[in-house]
Amino acid sequence: MANYNITFLNESTSATQVFEGVNNMTGGLYASLMLLGFFIIVFIAMKKYDTDVALLSTSFVVSTIAMLFLVMGWISIEIFAIPITILIISVFYKVASG
Repeated sequence: MANYNITFLNESTSATQVFEGVNNMTGGLYASLMLLGFFIIVFIAMKKYDTDVALLSTSFVVSTIAMLFLVMGWISIEIFAIPITILIISVFYKVASG
């Protein structure tokens, strides 16, 4: 069993500080997995539309959230590139398919 230093919980005064502490402790994995979870949940919620529309709107929403996470320093630029790439591919597919 791993021992984690969670003293940041005693010093945290907001949910944002707790999130940042957990994300720092996991090396940025927490925010990355949260983006994946957002993507899955929003895609399932948008599935009542066509798949290309659902993918386009989902990638836009997740790209916006990823941009916020990037500005806050919670994810790296490499992780930020994934939803942006999906968004660009979705836009090209939607334009090409009419």
